[in-house]
Amino acid sequence: MKRIMFCIFLFSIFAFSGCGGSDDSADTNNANNVNNVNNTNSNTNNSEINNANNRNNYNNLNNTNNLNNTNNLNNTNNTNNTNNLTQQELICLDATGVETTFFMSADDSNSQAQPAFIRDLILNNYYNGANAYFSYGNNPREYEYLNYYDFDYEPATSGTLSIVPELKFNPGTQEYSFLTGVVAPSFELAERRPFNFTFSCDTSGSMGGLAIASLKDSLRALAAVMKDGDIVSVVDWNTSQNIILDGHEITGPNDPAFLETIDGLSASGGTNLNAGLEAAYELANLNYSSDKINRVFLISDGGANVGVTDAQLIGDQAEFNETDGIFLVGIGTANLTGHELMDTVTDMGKGAYLYIPDEDEAYRVFNEEKLLSNVEVAALDVRLEVTFPPYLVISEFHGEEISTNPEEVKEQHLAPNDAMLYHSNLLMCPPEEMTREELEDTDIILKVTWTDPFTREEYFEEITVNIADLLDTEAVNLEKANILIEYAHLLSNFDQIDNEAEFEETKLGLITRIQSHPNYSTDPDLTELETVLQNYQF
Repeated sequence: MKRIMFCIFLFSIFAFSGCGGSDDSADTNNANNVNNVNNTNSNTNNSEINNANNRNNYNNLNNTNNLNNTNNLNNTNNTNNTNNLTQQELICLDATGVETTFFMSADDSNSQAQPAFIRDLILNNYYNGANAYFSYGNNPREYEYLNYYDFDYEPATSGTLSIVPELKFNPGTQEYSFLTGVVAPSFELAERRPFNFTFSCDTSGSMGGLAIASLKDSLRALAAVMKDGDIVSVVDWNTSQNIILDGHEITGPNDPAFLETIDGLSASGGTNLNAGLEAAYELANLNYSSDKINRVFLISDGGANVGVTDAQLIGDQAEFNETDGIFLVGIGTANLTGHELMDTVTDMGKGAYLYIPDEDEAYRVFNEEKLLSNVEVAALDVRLEVTFPPYLVISEFHGEEISTNPEEVKEQHLAPNDAMLYHSNLLMCPPEEMTREELEDTDIILKVTWTDPFTREEYFEEITVNIADLLDTEAVNLEKANILIEYAHLLSNFDQIDNEAEFEETKLGLITRIQSHPNYSTDPDLTELETVLQNYQF
């Protein structure tokens, strides 16, 4: 969060003439001075006047320098005062004393790739690769961890979204952790709309070995959940494009023609990702139906190296087709090298971004419970507004975008059987005349706006919650979110731990928190986090 401090210094300079004489006396002295000048030899008259003027100018310059020095001294003092402030006191400089509304985006799309990617590195004994990944400047994307793992929310009523806030005070940091879940209704897989899926498959030379195998794993997992009436198209590409299936009507799960197409894919040649994506959109548009879930799947290691490789141009194609309801789902394969490219095009295409390195992960993200949360949409253009009371300041925000200006925050789409999670740390900055208890007896206002994907009507939901009441409510989802944030920070060494002993102590403390979570024995996510940490080395 940027902080701008304005320091204004006012100086009043008073000039005094004489020490008790009258104005008349001053005038007489001035007159005598004039007479003395007049009596001076005319050849030196101008010189002395000039000298006097020069002396006056010099004195004025000195006075100005002194004033500047005073200003510099004051500025130095103010700098010293700022340097003496604690981190929390610096954050509290942002307290406005008035209610402030923030517009938030948890993520521009349903990105989930980083936690699966880092877990894959660590559990396959590539923990040095995980260290290297973050040391190359890749920051932890906390919102992807919140997207990837499951949370226990009651689904919203059909046609609505629900807002579920949780708040907890941390005595150690003197901060509040705050989680808001914007929850969608549930859809039954048996009642889903038919699919119109177009697969843009990277079969360039870089996709050899594990990459092409994981591409096939993803397609087979999707083949297993398809039903009679779904439409499938497949284009594979390297430096040229090859349409293998065009508008093929699926006969049921594991359709033979689709499986045969999957088995025949192989890797060779260069890469023209842009052309492969354009060919897929052409097929998707040819087979488009407003009654179907229309999606393009880009499955690649992200290594665009021939043709138009600019991410913005590729994203423009996804953005253009979004107006027709054809959203882009990105799947990064094993040996993923182009995360930024894949993340950019899915952000612009408003679809999920997944990392699928093997068969187990393919069936995990495309099973009956998770499939619709990765391909369907329950609400368009979702945006959360949170109005905080005076003296409550956001010290950290773990989403992708936040601003007091709504134009700076992109709306996003929410899938059924899913929730958008907005996590932040808050700091209470009470003025001297108010106690923490008095400030906790104030309200937070939350409002979510969205568009119905079928009628295009706009809706909103708004609730007002008391801070003290929130603190008295169980916060199981919040505690899991806090664990995930710390997990992401530890794996990336966000806190710049520089010795093994401190690292091991921090890791052990996080494992203890995981084991202390109320759902530890029943939540496989928590067991997975523990396993990854136990295998992660400094």
